[in-house]
Amino acid sequence: MALPNPAQPRVCVETSVVSYLASRPSRDFFVLANQQLTQRWWEEERAGYRLFASMAVVREASRGDVAAAARRMDALGEIPLLAQTEVVLLLAKDLQLALEIPPRAAGDAEHLAYAVAYEMDYLLSWNCTHLANAHTTRMLEQYALRHGIWLPTLCTPASLIEPEPPETNNAE
Repeated sequence: MALPNPAQPRVCVETSVVSYLASRPSRDFFVLANQQLTQRWWEEERAGYRLFASMAVVREASRGDVAAAARRMDALGEIPLLAQTEVVLLLAKDLQLALEIPPRAAGDAEHLAYAVAYEMDYLLSWNCTHLANAHTTRMLEQYALRHGIWLPTLCTPASLIEPEPPETNNAE
C-alpha cells in the first residue's frame, strides 16, 4: 500500500459510511443505491484522500451483529484513528447544543467534533438527519464564525465521486 500524500485532502469517515460499505445489499432501492455509491467511492476514489476515523466510529462499528461488526472493523483496519481528547469531548457537547442534536444522537456531535478539532477537510457521512444536510451546514457555519473554528465540509460519498468527463462526439 502506498504512503498517503500529505497534500491530499483529509477525510474523517463516519460510521454510516463503513456500515454501508460492509452491509449486505439492501432491499430498499435508495439504501442500495447509497451502498453502491459508497462501494464505488471506496474502490475508485478513496486513494485520492487521506482517511481517518475516530474512536467514536470504532465504538459504534464494533456493536451489533458479530459478523457485520467484523466486516465494519475490517474496513476500518488500515485507517489511522484520531485520539479522543478533552477538547473533542467538550466540543462535542457544545456542538450538540448549538446544532440542536437530540441527546439520543449525541454520537453525531462527537463525529463532527473530531472533524472540527482535527481540522479535517471533509466529514464523510450518510447521516443526513444530523450531519450531511444544508440545515446543519448553515448552523455550523454560523457557529464557526462566532467561535473562530475550523469548518470541515459535511458530505456524502456521492458528492466526493469525481464526475466522468462528457463523451465527445467525433463523428464527422
